[in-house]
Amino acid sequence: MSERKNLLPTFRTIVLKRIKINNLVFLKRTKMINPTPAYFNQHYPWPDKILTNFNPLEMVFSHDSDLKIEDLWPYFSDSNFFGKLGGLPKREYKEVNGQLHGKDPRGEWIEEWTWIDGVGVMQTHDFYRGIFRYFRFIVLFEETRSTYSRIHFYFTFVPRNIFGKIMLQITMPKSKMERDISAVMELMGGYAREKKSKDYLQHQIRFTDDQEKRLEHNLSQLRNIGFKDNLVDKLEAYIRQTDDDLLGKIRLLPLVSKWESEKKDVINLFLHAADIGLLDLRWDTICPHCQNTRQSLEKLSELPQNSSCEPCMIDFNLTRSNALEVVFQINAAIRSVDTRPYCSSAPTHRPHIKLHQEVEANSYKSVSTCLESGRYRMRIKGEMNFDLLDIGLQDKQDKLVWKISETGTNYQTANFPIIRLANDTEKLQTFVLESVADDQSILRPSDLFKFPAFRRLFPTEAIAGNVTRNWHSAHSVH
Repeated sequence: MSERKNLLPTFRTIVLKRIKINNLVFLKRTKMINPTPAYFNQHYPWPDKILTNFNPLEMVFSHDSDLKIEDLWPYFSDSNFFGKLGGLPKREYKEVNGQLHGKDPRGEWIEEWTWIDGVGVMQTHDFYRGIFRYFRFIVLFEETRSTYSRIHFYFTFVPRNIFGKIMLQITMPKSKMERDISAVMELMGGYAREKKSKDYLQHQIRFTDDQEKRLEHNLSQLRNIGFKDNLVDKLEAYIRQTDDDLLGKIRLLPLVSKWESEKKDVINLFLHAADIGLLDLRWDTICPHCQNTRQSLEKLSELPQNSSCEPCMIDFNLTRSNALEVVFQINAAIRSVDTRPYCSSAPTHRPHIKLHQEVEANSYKSVSTCLESGRYRMRIKGEMNFDLLDIGLQDKQDKLVWKISETGTNYQTANFPIIRLANDTEKLQTFVLESVADDQSILRPSDLFKFPAFRRLFPTEAIAGNVTRNWHSAHSVH
């Protein structure tokens, strides 16, 4: 393979050096981030096609925190949370030929993401309509000596033409953006410190008189069935206060611990709420790679044998126990919700994916990671086969070469490995490294099949006779 250095964005700038003293492992940073536009342009070069007519408007912001990176990551890597706090307009998304297309008042674009868990995130907008030509947003995390960590935000806008340049200067003056973004970063830091929920940020949620009557009637029904007042009160608060963009897909299992309730009680409550029309019960088909919803079915009888995921470039079978997820949503007669997000925020919706990086044909990229003990899958986008990586073996090296042509390997490294992604093929490839652990927030069909209330309340729910299922290994509710 030609050893041509890859010029695509990489998070290789954070390098960890391992020093062993008295059997303790310390991490020493050998290269620090210089939070300047020049630094970002050097390490994340621009595509040649972009900087043809106008220089970009660039801004860099840094935020120091005495919290650890793992505490900050869920907040500062969540661009949807950033957009919500910053008062940005909601966006519309659709998939076209496997690409994510976004739309908001700025225009329409193709959106791409690369990230390494605990290290950095980059999103780009390649505009094909609107006053901008290109936008990119990079977040980098690093540990420091004076504080536990430092987060760097890098924003860049490239205008399409002279009109776009003028509009950018008028609508987004640099001084205002600097104030607004710094304020949002402070807010995000406060949320991380208090470990506050990101569910309740919408300023005011209005219900019509008819919606109020329906809601009160349904809540009264649940109490009359015999559910405890405090459990019904928690469901009511969730319905009244949760932001629109989070209500399109309600996962009840995270609410079990949040509400400090029994799993069987919350499932029972949601099933009865769906039966009386307060909630809607849905069956979502899940891509085994990105774990995003590919289809949303109202009836199990609508379940096909197979499905596909264009962004992941795979076809998959729906008869496996992890192919379906049971979710709920607020009935439209109770509350009208605008489920459009403020940003697609790919890393937030794919927390199992720890590394997602593109590498050009016949080239390589070296990246540092924050991966700790555990087992991981290593796969190439579009391929169903995968290799395994076991991390945490102290007698192993902390460097790894992941070459596409070498398959059927069980790799082993120490914690925080530096991984060399070697693409020895003739086309661009995407390397994906993900945790093998099951998502404990997902409610599976078998949880309901073995739950007495489900069979009593939804006796007609069954999969089509021509679809063979293999769900017998899933666990039941206790």
